Amino acid sequence: MNKLLLGSLLLISSFSVHAIDLRPTAVFVDIQHLSHVSEHFGANQSNLGAEIASLGFRYDFSRLHFTVKEGSSFGSGWQSIKGPREIFQAQISYDIWRK
Repeated sequence: MNKLLLGSLLLISSFSVHAIDLRPTAVFVDIQHLSHVSEHFGANQSNLGAEIASLGFRYDFSRLHFTVKEGSSFGSGWQSIKGPREIFQAQISYDIWRK
């Protein structure tokens, strides 16, 4: 996780060197259920997954998008990520095609 955080900081600092506005494009609340469809249907139901609530920040640079979320899993028992537990997520995406 330390390498991911360091990489995120390096990416943000490289954007600041190029004088890009570092205010997020969006600040959002994210509530998600994380699992695989086979965990709920079929013969091999494992009931693994997690419910996660997060506060997120999204940065859009034309077709490149950078999202960071800090949150917590909630619930307990059957989850693969035992809750409650702090969860950090980072995502970099690139739009290959858009309308």
